[in-house]
Amino acid sequence: VQHNKYGHLTLSNTGIKTMPAMAMEVQGNLTSTGTTAYTAGGILTVGGNLTIGVGSSFTGENYTHTIAGNWLNNGTFNPSAGTISFIGGNNTTITGGAVFNGLTINKNAATNTVTLANNATATTLNMTQGELHTGINKVTILSDRTGDGWVLGIVNRQHAFTPGTAYAFNSRLSTIAFTGGTGVTEATM
Repeated sequence: VQHNKYGHLTLSNTGIKTMPAMAMEVQGNLTSTGTTAYTAGGILTVGGNLTIGVGSSFTGENYTHTIAGNWLNNGTFNPSAGTISFIGGNNTTITGGAVFNGLTINKNAATNTVTLANNATATTLNMTQGELHTGINKVTILSDRTGDGWVLGIVNRQHAFTPGTAYAFNSRLSTIAFTGGTGVTEATM
């Protein structure tokens, strides 16, 4: 029996759950309930949905975790210095509290989508492949935006802007560059 490979994994009840200090694969859903607290001990690969239940907390640490399903956060997510990467061929949704250090959209096709059910914030937004749909919500970028994928909806950037530098918003081709002045710290497109 491999202790780093699961079908579905539910962390329940109370207390701190110790994750293996190695890469871990959950082929189905990863769910936490109750007042469970868990911290990634290595890279997590989730083939289904990741659900952080009410009262639960998940600390991502400094790893890039991949999720093929939906993100449902009704608890607390501590991103640390890590990245959450949405992968696969299914259209998926980010619901609930969504503050990420790194947020990557790397779907199987350019037409695959990740939809925001709430506002989301990312220090770095990596739009490798696929689309991020914000609907009435917005994605806020605190540092950098990379990649060829598209954001369909509202993009807000909150950081210092250097005059003469082009900053990407909805795509790498959709940019704003301030030609003069300093002190600009927020722009929305």
